[in-house]
Amino acid sequence: MRIKNNFTTPKASGYRDLNLLVRLPESKIIAEVQLHLEAFSVIKNGKEHDNYEQIQQIERLQLTDNRELSEIEVASINKLRKESQQLYQQAWSQYLTA
Repeated sequence: MRIKNNFTTPKASGYRDLNLLVRLPESKIIAEVQLHLEAFSVIKNGKEHDNYEQIQQIERLQLTDNRELSEIEVASINKLRKESQQLYQQAWSQYLTA
């Protein structure tokens, strides 16, 4: 039904995959299939997931408190996102030299 190639257009974090939406023939259920490179899967399910959870926690608190993010929170989010970008860029570079 749909193909999204995040290898040619990576997400802001640097994450890359091939994302497919398929309709299962008998049930007609729409399913998402993600194809990953091994190094990206390790990062996504490890350190980057921790970063993602920390960002979500900061943003949930901000919404709960109905306020703007503080300078410290913005800096923390930026630091976590930059770390994720570096992890994914390092992983991607190993495929470019292989």
